[in-house]
Amino acid sequence: MVAAVFLAAGGLPASGLAAPAFVDDGPLATDTGHVHVGWTTDEPVTLTLTAPDGQVRPVYNGTNDGIFLSGLADGEYALNLVGESGAKAAPLTLSVSHQSLEQALWLAGLGAIVFLLTVIVILRGTRGEGADG
Repeated sequence: MVAAVFLAAGGLPASGLAAPAFVDDGPLATDTGHVHVGWTTDEPVTLTLTAPDGQVRPVYNGTNDGIFLSGLADGEYALNLVGESGAKAAPLTLSVSHQSLEQALWLAGLGAIVFLLTVIVILRGTRGEGADG
């Protein structure tokens, strides 16, 4: 009776193992389409990802303590972690919003300018050297 009340209050699962929990409490956000999701657990877990369109798919099943997710499109995702004993972690929200194309082009242009300036500095430095070094 006491064990059933303890379980209903969110305590230890019937197997005596601590319920799995995500390392990050709040919602996750990324502007690159990839993210590391970590958790703590005493048992094998299954991680499922609910896409913005409502499609649920398992993305991990095993005993590790984290996973690297990539290739995610823009949108709000829900991550659910369930232990082998049935114990569940509080759901975690993941917000994906990629950088704009304009920002990517500005950064690429800036990189090209820095590259060209570096080449010019190297060429001017080697041109001034004589046979004596």
